[in-house]
Amino acid sequence: MDWDKIHLLMDRYFEGETTLEEEASLRRLFNSAAEIPEDLKKYQPLFTYFEQSQHTVFPTTKKPFSKQFIPWIAVAASVLIIFAIPFKSQQQTPDEQQLQQAYEELRSNMNVMSTYLNKGKKQFAYLEVWNQTTQKFIK
Repeated sequence: MDWDKIHLLMDRYFEGETTLEEEASLRRLFNSAAEIPEDLKKYQPLFTYFEQSQHTVFPTTKKPFSKQFIPWIAVAASVLIIFAIPFKSQQQTPDEQQLQQAYEELRSNMNVMSTYLNKGKKQFAYLEVWNQTTQKFIK
């Protein structure tokens, strides 16, 4: 092996001037050569790490929280409110004003829920247009 040529190649490597083939030959050399000069031994872990890291498998990550669940959260919250109102009213006898206030609060919550559901429905309409357009290009 011509170690002078390897020294020049290492200098070019650290300057960022080597080709991919030259870098691959350096990796092969440091991974397979039994006797490497002392001044080049310090670079051997660098190239063996590259070879070993190519075979490393990383675990998959969880998907991030999607915005498509927001309307369902609104539905769950409104259902919770609907079931929570009777339990609160059992603690005290409601008068007409409290009943009217509870009804208005329920109506307000249902309007909010309806707004979220309508926004979600509009997004699905865009998705349908997208599907139709892509189907035209696929055919």
